Amino acid sequence: MKCNFCVSTCRSNLLKNPRAEDALQGWEIVQNGGDGWVPENNRKPHPDDTVTKCFITSYGLCLKQQLIDLKEKGYSDAFMDLQPHVKISDWYAPRSDCGSEYQICVELLDQRKNPIRTFQPERVLFQQWNDEPWCQMTHVFKDYGPGVRFIRFTHGGKDTQFWKGWYGVRITNSSVEICQPSERPNLLKNPRAEDALQRWEIVQNGGDGWVPENNRKPHPDDTVTKCFITSYGSFGMFLCWSLSLVVVFFVVFFVVFVPWMYHCTAESTHLTSGDWTITIEHSPSGCLSRSLRHSSCFIHLCVLCLTSALFII
Repeated sequence: MKCNFCVSTCRSNLLKNPRAEDALQGWEIVQNGGDGWVPENNRKPHPDDTVTKCFITSYGLCLKQQLIDLKEKGYSDAFMDLQPHVKISDWYAPRSDCGSEYQICVELLDQRKNPIRTFQPERVLFQQWNDEPWCQMTHVFKDYGPGVRFIRFTHGGKDTQFWKGWYGVRITNSSVEICQPSERPNLLKNPRAEDALQRWEIVQNGGDGWVPENNRKPHPDDTVTKCFITSYGSFGMFLCWSLSLVVVFFVVFFVVFVPWMYHCTAESTHLTSGDWTITIEHSPSGCLSRSLRHSSCFIHLCVLCLTSALFII
C-alpha cells in the first residue's frame, strides 16, 4: 500500500524470497563461483522453526543481491527524508566438516544510486570441524541524512578448502525493514545528551552554563544514562534565593530580635493612645534605648528589604 507521508503500522520484509522457498527467484546473481549457488534444506534446524531452507555457496566466491526501490514499496521521498531507522538482518551457518567464509554489504543509495551510507563489516571466517552454529548479522541505519531512495543488499561467501560441490557458508532468513514512525516518534535530535550539546541552540547560558553528565539517579528507562544540567544563572533561581533571604530576615527579626529587645526594656516600655508609640529607654541594667515612632516606619523597612533583594537580582 502506497501513501504520501506515512506507512502501514505493519513492518514487512522488503526482500523477496529471503528463505530460498522459491529457489533463486528475486535475486540477482553477482558471482556464481565454483559450482554456483544452490537452494537446499537446512542441515541443522534454524532457531526459527518456520525457516526450513537456505542458499548454499560453493568453493568459488558466490554473491547475490537485491536492489530495493523504496518508492515502489510505498515509502515516499518525504517519508524517507525523515530518516526512519532501517534495520537489516541476515542468518548464516557453516558446515561442520569444512571451513568457510561469509560476507555482507548493505548500501543506502540516493536517486542516482550513489551510496549515502554503507554497512560492510569484515568477513566472518569459520574453521573446519565446528558446531555448525546459526549466526545472525544485524545492523540499524540511523541519522543517515535525507535523499535515500534505494537500498542495495548483497551477501554471499564460499568454502575455504576448495572442495567441489556445496560446502560453503549457508544463508537464509535475510531481511530489510523500515521502522515505523510509532517506533521513532521523537523529532528532536540528541534528546538524551549522548552527543554533548550538539544539535541544540543555546539561548541562555547563565552561571557556569549547560553541561551534559551521567544521571545521578537511574532513569525509569534504563537506556537513558545521560542528562543536561543547568547552573545557577537563571532569573528564577536568583528570585528564589533572594525571596528566601527576605523571609529569613523577617523570621529572625520577629522571632529573635523583637523578643530580645522587649525583654531588655520590659521595665520602661509604655504605650500611648492615638498614633501609637513604642518607647524603649535604658533600663537599670544598661540595655539599649530606641524609639520607633509612627507605624509607617515598619512599612519603610519592608520596602527597603524588597528593593535590596531586587537590586541583587
